[in-house]
Amino acid sequence: MHEAGAVGRALDTAMREAPAGASAPRSAELVVTDPAHIAPQAAELHLQVHLAELGFADLPIRTTIRPVTCVSCGAACEPEPSDPFCGSCGWPLPAVPGPGVEIELLW
Repeated sequence: MHEAGAVGRALDTAMREAPAGASAPRSAELVVTDPAHIAPQAAELHLQVHLAELGFADLPIRTTIRPVTCVSCGAACEPEPSDPFCGSCGWPLPAVPGPGVEIELLW
């Protein structure tokens, strides 16, 4: 459930960055920056819940996954948290510094 906290914090930051006079966002962009530790589907679900709580239940969400680079072979990987290993060489993937998700609201 750490996705809920990461998404909540990222959404709070995105809401604070709203332009002056903006009433409601048109769409949301969710970027999973640490797919080895944050499940993209869970992050999107939590974003939908948080947005619904704010009255933006029908807001379109575009989700992208930023690949993690394997420190052993250099391959770009999009792992699942249940299998956080390089698909090429099997080496454990590193944690990515930062919150694990980024959210941008388009106003």
